[in-house]
Order: sequence, then C-alpha cells, then structure tokens
Amino acid sequence: MQKKWGWWFLGVLAFLPASQADWVKGNETVRLVGLGNTRVATSHQSGSLVGNPAAAINGNNLSFQWGLANLDYQSMIPQVGFHAQNRASLDFLPGFYYARPFGRYNLHIGFIGQFKNKTQIGMEHTRSEYIINEQRFLAKANLVSTYDLLWQSAWLFGLSCQIGTSHLGLRIKASTQRAKAGQILSSLNLDAQHGSDVNVNDPRALIPAVIDSLDFANPSQYLERLDDSRINQKITKYDLDFGYQSYFSFRKVDDFCVGIMVENMLQRRLIQQSFTQFGVGVSYQPNNWMLGGIDIFRSAQRFNFNFGLEVGTSWKKGFNGGLAVRFGIQHHRETTPSLGIQIALGGSTWNYAWQRKTTSIGQHFLGSAIRF
Repeated sequence: MQKKWGWWFLGVLAFLPASQADWVKGNETVRLVGLGNTRVATSHQSGSLVGNPAAAINGNNLSFQWGLANLDYQSMIPQVGFHAQNRASLDFLPGFYYARPFGRYNLHIGFIGQFKNKTQIGMEHTRSEYIINEQRFLAKANLVSTYDLLWQSAWLFGLSCQIGTSHLGLRIKASTQRAKAGQILSSLNLDAQHGSDVNVNDPRALIPAVIDSLDFANPSQYLERLDDSRINQKITKYDLDFGYQSYFSFRKVDDFCVGIMVENMLQRRLIQQSFTQFGVGVSYQPNNWMLGGIDIFRSAQRFNFNFGLEVGTSWKKGFNGGLAVRFGIQHHRETTPSLGIQIALGGSTWNYAWQRKTTSIGQHFLGSAIRF
C-alpha cells in the first residue's frame, strides 16, 4: 500500500511545472498534517500555531480549520437482554489563528481544539404485560447509552524574533481538558387503562382501546431519563513551547534550515498527560517549488520520526492561483502515512489532508486561510 502511494506521489511530481515562484502557504494546521507532522524546521509558514514557534511567518494571515478523525461505527453482537447494540466514535477538531510579522518579530494568536467522542448504544428487549382484572396494559423499553468524552482545547499566544539568520520563539498555551464518562438510561414507560366494556379476547377491539387510552397530548409523562455520570472533571493549566531555527545557504539563500523544539516544557499534569518532547529537525528547499523535512522527537515514552515532502507552483496568467501537494510519514508506535493538497485563488487558500491509521478508518482535515 505504501508503494502505491509513493508511485502516485511521483506522478504528481512529474505533472507539476517547475515554476520558480513561491506559492502561497495555506492553513498551517492542515498543512502539517499532510507533511506527516514535520514541523521542527519547516520554513516560511503562514502561522506557528502548532509548528515551531520560532518559524518565520510569511504575510498577514487569518485562518480557520476543522477536522474529522476516528470516524467509526460498529454493530456489535447483542448481549443477553439486548435487542441491538452499536458502538460509534467521532473526533472533531476546530481551530483558528491570526499571524503576522512586525519587522524582525512574528506574532501569532489562536485557538485549537480536539473533541473526542465515544459512545455505545444498546436497546434492551421490550417488557410488556396486560393485567386482566384492571383492564390495564404496561410496557417498558430502555435505551442504554454509555459515553466517554474528552474535550481538549487551548488558547495560544506566540512571539518570535529574528537574530541574524536565526530565529527564537516562545509560545504560551492555556490548555483545558474536560472529561465526562457515564451512562444515560432513557426509558419509555407506557401505562394505558381502558373501559370494562372492551372484549379483552378480541385483539381487534383491545388494541385500539389501549391506543385510545394513551395521552398523546402529554407524551413526556411516559419518558424518563437518568444520567449516571461517574466522571465529570475539568482542568486548565498553562504550559510553554520553545523553538529555535537557523538558516544556511547552499545552492541558494537560506535554502537549508536546522531547528530545535521543546514542547510542554512545564509538563503540567492534566487529565490526559502531555509529556515534554524534545525535537530536532532539518529541512531543505533546493528551489521555490519543493520543500522536504525530517524530524526526530524524544519524549518520556520513545523516539518519534516524522518525514514530509511538499511541492507546489503558482501562476498569474488569467488569475492568481497556486497548487501544492504533500506527502508525509509519521512513525509513533505505528507508521502513519498522510497526503495533502492545497488550492490557492488570489489571497485565499483551501487545504485538505488525509491521514491513515491502523486503528481507525482515517482522519480528514479541511482548512481555509486568507492572506492580506
């Protein structure tokens, strides 16, 4: 499968013209997903919300993005007492940022979130009875929903400064995590009592009499809902990211970049722990239409490896436009390939990225950016 993706990407490389015009970079979050999350030495960014906080920002950018990940739906074998059971999961990833340069300084501010939702829904067998002496019909149906939610969000503010051919940057993060887990029991309890003149041995008379005895004008009286929450916790902590980038010239000016990143420097304790990560990376841009980069990260668990390649072109004939394609590989416990594409029209860009994991169907990201 990876060889197939490789041949597809080489075909796109051959199709793109080798224009010597720098194309407009789009939404940085979606861009880095397509690059396999290669971010330590990725240069000429539109924003530094999730990349290296020291990276130089190209132009004034206002950007929005959203993503869907871990979309999964499974029909399960019902347990004893259940008619049907299903399991579903869906992650939603919203975000936005504003970034711009001020002389030697670069500023970015934004919001990024990841809302993880997992649920299991089961319909129990309906229980019903008819009490002849009371001319009364009783029925009960239960819908059991088990949920496990983890909502993560962060407000970020970053500032970087250029010193010669080097850049230093710092990013402040106000991260919030909220976890909710429990079970919701939704019950439908029907209670109908008809008159004594109904022949209970004749279903053609009994069933309409039971239906007519129900009060449909006030259906809420038959519904019950019980939320048994076993976890309901919210934590907000502040953390810091540090970044460094230095540019060197080989074939052309500033075509080689070396970077260092330290993420989650304070390693604040949240519901889901964010470990400190130290990363080093290099990127090479031999011309204006190609960029490649490699990162190596070390966390409390193991080494992580990221690789990304980006090619693109732009034109001004007819209208101002641009096109870029991306390919990346991220290795962290498993190998995760990714693909991305970008289309630019004037000062606006649209980015799409797809990431494949063995534990899910796939992750889809869509982002837009406006440059002014």
